[in-house]
Amino acid sequence: MKIAGSNALVLNGAVALIAGASFLFAARAMLVEETATACSVRYGEGTRFAIDDGGRALSASDLQGQANGLDWGLGERVKVSPVEGRSEPFALEVELANRKGEARFGSRDHRGAGFMWLPRSAKAGQSACLSYSVYLQDNLDMQSGVELPGLVGLVPGEEARGELPPAFSARVVWQERGALDVVARTASSQTNHAIGNDRGRFDLKPGRWLNIEQELIVNTPGNKDGVVRVWVDGELRLERATSILADDPKKTPEIAGVVVGAGPLGRAPDGHGKAQKVWISAPELRWAPIPQAGL
Repeated sequence: MKIAGSNALVLNGAVALIAGASFLFAARAMLVEETATACSVRYGEGTRFAIDDGGRALSASDLQGQANGLDWGLGERVKVSPVEGRSEPFALEVELANRKGEARFGSRDHRGAGFMWLPRSAKAGQSACLSYSVYLQDNLDMQSGVELPGLVGLVPGEEARGELPPAFSARVVWQERGALDVVARTASSQTNHAIGNDRGRFDLKPGRWLNIEQELIVNTPGNKDGVVRVWVDGELRLERATSILADDPKKTPEIAGVVVGAGPLGRAPDGHGKAQKVWISAPELRWAPIPQAGL
């Protein structure tokens, strides 16, 4: 009987230890939020958009030549400018404000200035990683936010044309008062769909360079198995599951490139003689996730 009692005591102790360990693990999972590693280290192949040629800044016409007609406001509002104190000597300088006596520029689909970069070498498929740096003017007068570069998708076999919207676009947005979000549009619904940020409020601070990384995993039509993630200076700041990117049950788009540029999410600022500018580094598109890289 004593032996049986001892075994029971040991067994009860083991059960208690297991229960305690399980509780601690569950508590840790509740308190410590697991985060995905920045996508730039998890995608092995990529290409970079060139904004200079051997140290010579490209002109607006050079950029238009690479955009294949898929540009807006590029000749008047974008130039490649030198920047100081960075490893990259040039950046795209984008003017956002209306000028006095100028008609409201842009359209419902393409505000501000920019272009579609659709590299022929890209084989992104259903997931990809976009990285770039951005500098928001310190006294930027935006009442409803600024759209920044983001990933764009096409249905395989369909070509991008100026008069037709892409299957989807998902652009990082500096919302009113600086809050971070992603806004998606699809070909079937050309309205803004805010992805939303459930990781808590985070502000994109103007007046300094910020490194942005955006990862997209395209959902299958009708399912909420897509993923949108954004890192700022290496820290995960937005992560959401989504069903927005592929909303046509008969067509599943693939990531084809990048919307490069910036523009007001709502009404453009009047400027009143004051420049309203954003600077964007040469974007890099990466695909082909590295096997066993983990999250």
